[in-house]
Amino acid sequence: WDEEILLVDKFVEAVNQINPEFVFLGGDITNAYPGDNLRELQLKSLSKSFKSLKRDIPILVAPGNHDIGDVPTPESVGMYTSVFGDDYYSFWVGGVFYIVINSQYYKNDSETKELSNKQCKWLDEQLKSHSCSASGSRVIVISHIPPFISDPMEEDTIFNIPLHHRIPLMDKFATSGVKMVMCGHYHRNGGGVWGEQAEVEVVVTSSIGAQLGKQKPGFRLVHVGRDEIRQEYVTMR
Repeated sequence: WDEEILLVDKFVEAVNQINPEFVFLGGDITNAYPGDNLRELQLKSLSKSFKSLKRDIPILVAPGNHDIGDVPTPESVGMYTSVFGDDYYSFWVGGVFYIVINSQYYKNDSETKELSNKQCKWLDEQLKSHSCSASGSRVIVISHIPPFISDPMEEDTIFNIPLHHRIPLMDKFATSGVKMVMCGHYHRNGGGVWGEQAEVEVVVTSSIGAQLGKQKPGFRLVHVGRDEIRQEYVTMR
């Protein structure tokens, strides 16, 4: 993974120049799955690269399928949280309320029903207490797996959240005033808009390494202004 580490080094260099409020890694921190012998080595390589990041720039993460498994278990989730902390959480930065979810529970929670139900209850509480319509808050959700890639009603694939979860989840976001859902997983750029009246923008960001499409390696830069939230894809080659 020498090529990928070089790209991470370029990413860290670019971030240091931009000096953002924080950096968010949207999942699949390593390619190696839980239990893979290469996982620890890949984590060490990644950690070494991020030591060059300015110390006053926080790094936040969300779990991807490579981090907790395609079919997560309490054990695999525990392995993740022992290294990275909570697998779902929320925080405020610059007048925006961010909600980070463990999207793998929506993909396959056959082994983690209790954990999945706990997140669903927590998410409802977060959305209720920070509803844009109720408090004037701006809310962004961060999810590894996108609700959809381009069409809100597209068929289920390995790259999106299944429709039976997608529809109620996105409707819930829309009625709660969520402005944007930021995602990865697809290894290509994508996205679209959910809803007609209370629109929710879905932004799917390609990856630093392991490109599956024609995009160059890059990252998403988000600009938060007083009256708007803008985003752009920044390439590194």
